[in-house]
Amino acid sequence: MKKAAIYKFIYLFLILLVSVMFTLRKCVTESFEGLTLIDEDESEYQKIQLFQDESNGAYCLFLNDVIQNSSEEAYITHELMVDVSVKLCNKNKVDSILILGGGDGYPAMYALKYDDVYVTNVEIDKKLVDFIKDNKHTRKLTNDAFNNPALNLKTEDAYSYIYKDATKYDVIVHDIEMATNQNHKKFENHDMYIFEHLLSENGVLNYTDHIQDEEDGKSEMINISQILMNVEKKQRLKKFNILMFTTSRDFKYLQPFFLFDTVKTKEKYPKSEVGIAFKSLSDIKCGNEEDGEYGEEFYMYISKNGFNRNDLDIHFEYFNDLN
Repeated sequence: MKKAAIYKFIYLFLILLVSVMFTLRKCVTESFEGLTLIDEDESEYQKIQLFQDESNGAYCLFLNDVIQNSSEEAYITHELMVDVSVKLCNKNKVDSILILGGGDGYPAMYALKYDDVYVTNVEIDKKLVDFIKDNKHTRKLTNDAFNNPALNLKTEDAYSYIYKDATKYDVIVHDIEMATNQNHKKFENHDMYIFEHLLSENGVLNYTDHIQDEEDGKSEMINISQILMNVEKKQRLKKFNILMFTTSRDFKYLQPFFLFDTVKTKEKYPKSEVGIAFKSLSDIKCGNEEDGEYGEEFYMYISKNGFNRNDLDIHFEYFNDLN
């Protein structure tokens, strides 16, 4: 009788456990209306969830309940991050690309399409990397980049790794996700080091930014977005429009919102240039909730000795001529 009672208890407990797990999963899915949960995991840095949009079939990656990317836009945005950086690089051939962050695998996919280029990708979150490597959907979406033996993939803190790598890279994609459980104070002062010590003399450093509600330099960024939207209306023959900042006055304008001190950068590197591209993603959305909405993204490019101006896909507009 005792044995039967124990078995009955275990049976009821398992039923209760399965019921609770189903309810929790249902609640998670319903919190993102219009999305179906495909896969999920959690690391010490973030909650990782892959959804599929029920309206258009797009796959949406969420980190800590915030949209990271959608398969509907990822190819557009990562083309701006990687391909435009390669086009702006003032060399006949790009030999090396460094990706800092980029845990969704898209930057690596774009970097690996270039022949005979040494590509290193440093991502702190091993669980995110394994998620992208193992899930059949993300493998297909990223052309299985993280399983490509040509990729030098490191799972460690990018801001520690940079001090161990003596390579000079022709393109650096700074794609570190800020909305994680990392200590953001440690980010300070590393970015100028990346520019000075890891970027080649004719290379390009890229990072992505967006307008935040309480951000220093918000008005400047809004002004830049308006300029680029006007340029977009006029220049439809070119694939990419870049707003160029070339003078000391221009660099002072950038100071409030740039990744590092632009005024000191211009003093130390007189030939340095900054280019900004802009993409409105307001028409792209994952599901029906606000957490799945996109806004406007800015793609920042900076060089020590000026950009290549010969690519036929790029139109250059000069900030100094407009102000």
